[in-house]
Amino acid sequence: SACFSPHSVSPHSEPSPDASAVPAAAGGGRRRNLDPYQEVLHTLVYLRHNVAHAVVGQMFGVSADISENSFHDVVLLLRDLKHASVVLAVPFK
Repeated sequence: SACFSPHSVSPHSEPSPDASAVPAAAGGGRRRNLDPYQEVLHTLVYLRHNVAHAVVGQMFGVSADISENSFHDVVLLLRDLKHASVVLAVPFK
């Protein structure tokens, strides 16, 4: 049987090792450790399986802290999307 790896579904190539060495611009916020599509997938896996952030984080190659921060970012975004769909009367299922 095939082993699930979120990196195997990536339509993008892996970031270069030098990219993480570049400091962020002042006021630029924290760097993303996961691509946006991986953050959504990560959140869905967490919600579906209800396991510790350490477990889901390990599946995606990030720490439990990054896993939890990413989860909260995506949940807030989904909440805002749901609210916008109600305000704009756009069906959102």
